[in-house]
Amino acid sequence: MKHRLLLIAITCALLLVAFPAGNVFADEPILEMEIDKDHFLIFDGDRAAVGVTLSNVGDEIAIDVTLISSTGERKLIGNIGVGGTVTSTFYIEKYEMGMNEVEIYSHYSSDFTDPWLIRFEVRPPDESITLRLVDAPLSIYEGDTFIAELEVQNLWQNAVSGASIKNGDEVLYLIGALQPDETQAIELRFDEYEIGTNTLQLVASHERGVAAPLALEFDVYPAENAVRAYFASSNSPVYLAETIEFSIVIAASEDADINQLELIALSNEVTPKGYYLGGQNAAEEPQVEGVEVADLGTLLTGGAAAPMGAQQPEEEAATFIEGSELHFIADKLAAGVHTFDFQLSYRIHNMVVQDEFSIEVEVLDIPSMKLIQAEPVTALEGEEVLITLHIANGLPVDVDSVSVIPVGNSYTAPSEFFIGEMAAGDFLPAYFRIASDHIEDGDELQFKVTYRVEQKAYETPIVSTIISIEEPPESNTGTYFTIFLVVVVVLILVWFFLRRRRRWTQSRSS
Repeated sequence: MKHRLLLIAITCALLLVAFPAGNVFADEPILEMEIDKDHFLIFDGDRAAVGVTLSNVGDEIAIDVTLISSTGERKLIGNIGVGGTVTSTFYIEKYEMGMNEVEIYSHYSSDFTDPWLIRFEVRPPDESITLRLVDAPLSIYEGDTFIAELEVQNLWQNAVSGASIKNGDEVLYLIGALQPDETQAIELRFDEYEIGTNTLQLVASHERGVAAPLALEFDVYPAENAVRAYFASSNSPVYLAETIEFSIVIAASEDADINQLELIALSNEVTPKGYYLGGQNAAEEPQVEGVEVADLGTLLTGGAAAPMGAQQPEEEAATFIEGSELHFIADKLAAGVHTFDFQLSYRIHNMVVQDEFSIEVEVLDIPSMKLIQAEPVTALEGEEVLITLHIANGLPVDVDSVSVIPVGNSYTAPSEFFIGEMAAGDFLPAYFRIASDHIEDGDELQFKVTYRVEQKAYETPIVSTIISIEEPPESNTGTYFTIFLVVVVVLILVWFFLRRRRRWTQSRSS
């Protein structure tokens, strides 16, 4: 019994040595399968190409290896030896438009590999090239070039030729050939458009058809609306002898490529003659003498004042950049309303825009320096005449070199009554004397006031004074003596009468 058990154990050990684990009964092939892509895109009419790799990891030759799809396609690979690897392209030609799901597996000897699920999308051939918008402005100004940045891509597995970008039947950009999965960046430039809304229907045309249109819409604003002029501030109204100060702000649109921006004063009374602001992209020298140079690059955003000149459409949503105030002055102006004319000019590419506008300022003739006669002048013949005048500074500013001057008469003294400086609101007298033998009754003496404000000389209207000369009264000594005698006689008579009456009364009583 022991010998029998020992014999069985030896036999089992020999079997284990002769037949390792897993191959106890026989050698067999084992195939492993890999797919290079399991999700992709094709176009109707193409074959769905799938790269398949088969590896025999078994101990026996894999015989009659065949690739099979769930849609019915088959491809014979042949035999794959032990440790061998075969890579092949398997084509699927049976599919439907849209998304497809297909299982691929292989049959060999008497076994199958596990199925591999792939998904692929089928689109119409005219979609094998796509057109995408990368960047484009929503609006431009007349004179600017509309620039749209696009991308075109060949999604097809083969190269295409004859690719172009069209708007309707018009070829805008010729691309030529595109390699598989090649993407090209395109810059479309448009110089021909209409004021208002422009709509482009862009399509990518190629040998396989025409892609779906890409709608591109943009607005074109009139060039004269690209810059605004604001009447920012003014000290108007002013009075005679005052200097008018005012300022204008120029606001340029950030969306317009503006150059040679210039504001010129057309009225000779205004200084400086204007301002040159250059451009947003390039500076140029001023072309008008007396024009100040301003920096458009330092402009700020904002501004809500009502623009002068061309009006901006309400629907326009452009962003404007606003500059510092451009200051102007005007002086030595007569009383009344003055209109100052300006010209705003600039260039947008090859388009030159000129726009004129006006502003109004007012100069008042009152209050002012005034010469006032204090009272009527009356004098006796042969006496010296005294004339009193008053000078009133009704201006809101101080004046200097104030002097009252007789006009057309050289006999007055002094020949000039100098006052000097007068503050705003001052009221001062001036005195003149003249001998009565140099004038006659009813003569007019004329005077005016001269003065300076900020080194500019002015004078008041002439004031006339009428002189009344009276003759001296006659002597009254004889008259006074006669009256005295009459009074004495009357007193004597009264005294005599009273005395006689008293004597008569006494005689009666006795």
